[in-house]
Amino acid sequence: GSLYTKDQTSFWTVRRSISEALKSQYKAKCSEDITVPPAQIKDLLTFLTTLETPHIKCLGYGHLGDGNVHVNILNIDLPNNKWQQEKQTITAKIMTQAITLGGTLTGEHGIGLTKKQFMPLYFSKTELHLLKSIKKLCDPNNILNPSKIFSDDNN
Repeated sequence: GSLYTKDQTSFWTVRRSISEALKSQYKAKCSEDITVPPAQIKDLLTFLTTLETPHIKCLGYGHLGDGNVHVNILNIDLPNNKWQQEKQTITAKIMTQAITLGGTLTGEHGIGLTKKQFMPLYFSKTELHLLKSIKKLCDPNNILNPSKIFSDDNN
């Protein structure tokens, strides 16, 4: 038998379908995974509405009990070049707001290449230096992810 009741199964089906449903309803979609203290979720969701334009919709959902919010930036009708520009601007605002609210740049998916530009918002220069030092200590030949953020002193 199933581990879930019929109602629980329906809930999880809806939850797992949100991303695909959004993708099918908008011209393009960008998802950002951030975390804020649970008490700040309302403020984050309110902030997302301030980013909206006639051409852009923003919404969040996710693991709200622990503050992990999947923020979706949705392109209603912008041409691709304008969308790329708007998406970058809005993403920077979302990352800054997450930090302002006492949160982090990520929840469950890690920093990755797309968020490395935002690391100085969260980590001090000392912390970034410490992370680079640990990388050098554990990987002196730079064979693990050699093209990633800590591969040279310019990143």
